[in-house]
Amino acid sequence: MDSTIDTRALIDPVDSEAMAKAPAYHRAPSARLFIGLIAGVVVVVVAGFVLLGTVSSASRGGSGPTPLLGIGLLAAAAVAVVAVLSWRTRRIKRFRLSQFAAANGMTYTADLSYPPFPGMIFGIGSSRQATDVLRGARPRPVEFGNYRYTVRHGKSSTTHHWGTSR
Repeated sequence: MDSTIDTRALIDPVDSEAMAKAPAYHRAPSARLFIGLIAGVVVVVVAGFVLLGTVSSASRGGSGPTPLLGIGLLAAAAVAVVAVLSWRTRRIKRFRLSQFAAANGMTYTADLSYPPFPGMIFGIGSSRQATDVLRGARPRPVEFGNYRYTVRHGKSSTTHHWGTSR
């Protein structure tokens, strides 16, 4: 009985061609990307209003573009870069985990809403989500992953995280 675990997929360089051919969940943009893009749009809109105010004041004899315009545009660019890097990092992580699972006779599930697991924490709260779930059946059943749920307390809420990373 071979009890070694093949960890190469977690540490070796990522094969870009193999990742391009991987299942769609490796390529799907995450919620963080959309949040980042929405924040970027908000920053650009605010920068636009600042620009309109600057142009309006300049036409009335003002001093020209304000530093706020440059700051707004830099912030929009920073948000876009962070969103793209976050999406790329998540994509690589999912690819590595799926390759690790395949190399070790396991299955990989990227996201699982309201997972039907036994145990107290899996019936508490709302927005229950399991992510990066690895399942193996041999030599005995085992399951690893991350889990989060939200509990509301009046107008406030607390999100609890269980697992290795957020």
